[in-house]
Amino acid sequence: MSLELLADPNVWLTLFTLSALEIVLGIDNLVFISIAVSKLPEERRPFARRLGIAVACITRIGLLVSLAYLAHMQANLFTVAGMGISIRDLVLIVGGLFLIIKGWMEIKEMITGGEDEDPTTTKTSAVFGYQSGAQALISTALDARTANTASITGTKGRIDIVDWADGRLPAKLTLLDGTTQNLEFPREGKGLRLQAAEVGRCLRAGEKESPVMPLDETLSIMRTLDLIREQIGLRYPGE
Repeated sequence: MSLELLADPNVWLTLFTLSALEIVLGIDNLVFISIAVSKLPEERRPFARRLGIAVACITRIGLLVSLAYLAHMQANLFTVAGMGISIRDLVLIVGGLFLIIKGWMEIKEMITGGEDEDPTTTKTSAVFGYQSGAQALISTALDARTANTASITGTKGRIDIVDWADGRLPAKLTLLDGTTQNLEFPREGKGLRLQAAEVGRCLRAGEKESPVMPLDETLSIMRTLDLIREQIGLRYPGE
């Protein structure tokens, strides 16, 4: 190798550019591998992580060798506005466009949160059984506009509660003989109004917990939700 290359600023600029690209793309590979591995069972993650990093390193070395070979192809293929375009120029243009588009997609995903491709984190259903023999079925989704409805079925009929609107909570009572009756219940506010009112009452009365929703009942609900998460395989970061 001629020592004159070490004094050429274009060589150092090319080395710096390639090093920066490798660092950026390498970090992107690590992030992608981490996200993909997190969806696997705990016992399979170490092997999948090592395999992913090994494949990424081999692919990166092959890419560097290919780029080094293409960088020597400086013969013009065609001319645009009086400027000659070679294979090396095409590689740099395509690579630059890729980084711009990739960076824009990453920034967009960071701002908007992106789309969750795992259905277990966006929708689920659960069936509850009680000692009395009653059952309850719930279904919810975060990626779809589902109706806020509820149905209560008993031995004498069914009550259907539909989505509330205009401060009203409409319901429909259907008896076993087919008789129906429309009902309406007043509803104030749009959020946790009753919960906030109960908290205020407990504070004024000096109570440490509400008799309507004691601490043990709250912890029981949380344990039930954790059990549902375990059964559907949903894990939060840090778990």
